[in-house]
Amino acid sequence: MKKIITILLISVSAYAGISFNTAKLLINGKKFTAEIADTNERREHGLMYRKFLPENRAMIFIHDDEDYYSYWMKNCFISLDMVFLNSRKEVVHIFYDVPPCREIFCSTYRTPVKAKYIIEFNSGTAKRLGIRKGTVARF
Repeated sequence: MKKIITILLISVSAYAGISFNTAKLLINGKKFTAEIADTNERREHGLMYRKFLPENRAMIFIHDDEDYYSYWMKNCFISLDMVFLNSRKEVVHIFYDVPPCREIFCSTYRTPVKAKYIIEFNSGTAKRLGIRKGTVARF
């Protein structure tokens, strides 16, 4: 039993140790420091296991091409807004107040139009800043 627990702790620790580069993000006049998820490993990990996201922080998921991408909240502990952008960095769709999922099977959130970038903010940020379809982000 002790060996299994030790192995699990090492596995979680190594996965949680993924590092992210950061970039400055400007959207609707608000500046954020955004972590960049630009590899499969970083995109898969995303904001999992985070218990807190500072108000001035976000995560940008970058894909190589515009396409229909699905996201979920597996092992997330905080509610988020998911903002989908096209290759011109214009908002094409938003999922507001997406709840965390600690279940085995989680809902997926798929944009109805093609997107290249997905920005995750703390829940309520998109409405508070007036982010809507057509809003342009800079990063």
